Amino acid sequence: MDTGTPYKSVPFFAITLLISWSKNKDLDFDRYELRRSEEAGVGEDAPLVISLTDRNRLSHLDTGLTENTEYHYRVFVVDKEGVIRFAKVYPILDLPRPEDVFPTLQQLQ
Repeated sequence: MDTGTPYKSVPFFAITLLISWSKNKDLDFDRYELRRSEEAGVGEDAPLVISLTDRNRLSHLDTGLTENTEYHYRVFVVDKEGVIRFAKVYPILDLPRPEDVFPTLQQLQ
């Protein structure tokens, strides 16, 4: 073991979050729209994370998120005429810092 090199705490994973929802059964279903914001009240104008036309795809792994940041999500169901039929609000998510989940060597000593 090389004891001359100082230990560094380096995150070895991307901060990700799996969002899932229930299947929409509307006959005129066109797509799901997953939107995310750092502010409460995610509206139709919030940044689009992903648009999914496969009604059977009921989750999305959101990646590249920033630690210690609150995220708000809403899944919109849009019909073939562009009308939003349903929107679900997801709770605020506060992602922990990697060192709070995985202790560094210094924290273990």
